[in-house]
Amino acid sequence: IGVCISTSLLPPLVNAGMMWALQLYFPEMHNRAGFLLSEIGEFSVYLYLVNIACIVAFAWASFKFKHIGGRTLRPLPVAASESEIDPAHIPELLQSLNG
Repeated sequence: IGVCISTSLLPPLVNAGMMWALQLYFPEMHNRAGFLLSEIGEFSVYLYLVNIACIVAFAWASFKFKHIGGRTLRPLPVAASESEIDPAHIPELLQSLNG
């Protein structure tokens, strides 16, 4: 997973850095569409930010879907029949469900 994430995050940042560095040495250089190198670098940073937002959103959705998490996610119900519950352990059970 780390390789996939780094593959989506590093290229836009590297491209932004290269475009901004080239813009310092060649201030009037632009591509065929007419965009300055600094504008291309700016677009690359926006792409990086969108990648981060998508990774966070899909990670959150995956954890929510699989019921993994801490206090912010609803705990799974405890499956136990009435005969298995010892009345002396009810406060411990309630405390474990509340976090």
